[in-house]
Amino acid sequence: MCLVERTNVSEGRGTSSPFETIGAPFVNGELFARELNGAHLPGVAFEPIRFTPTADRRTAPRPKHSGVVCSGVFVRVVDRESYDAIRAGIFVLSTLRRLYPGDFKWSVPRIDRLAGTRKLREKIDAGVSPEAIMRDADNEIDRFSLLRRKYLLY
Repeated sequence: MCLVERTNVSEGRGTSSPFETIGAPFVNGELFARELNGAHLPGVAFEPIRFTPTADRRTAPRPKHSGVVCSGVFVRVVDRESYDAIRAGIFVLSTLRRLYPGDFKWSVPRIDRLAGTRKLREKIDAGVSPEAIMRDADNEIDRFSLLRRKYLLY
């Protein structure tokens, strides 16, 4: 869920469960959870939640939406073996962008640095499905794996 950190959506800093709590004042937690659960991602369930990020000098000096009630989801990993954090993160970002196009904002170029490329942001903005984004990424990983094979010593 660290990809959420480079958007205007709270990644849960300033709560008791950072990176498991995702939301913003403009998010409808019930709708967001229903959409994410409808994707049937393996190993994870999304529960609607309301939370208020609170500043803490040591752990969260400037959390997004500090002191403001937010709605969103709690990310509950139910099977660590089948959970794919990258896939879940892409679904979360795509769903936020689709449901809240006027409110959801990227922190550019920071999201591109964090993702390692601008392609993720551009594809989500263009409405490319999370499934297609993951297929493209899997294909790139396969090509890289073949390329690197000749350089492996062991």
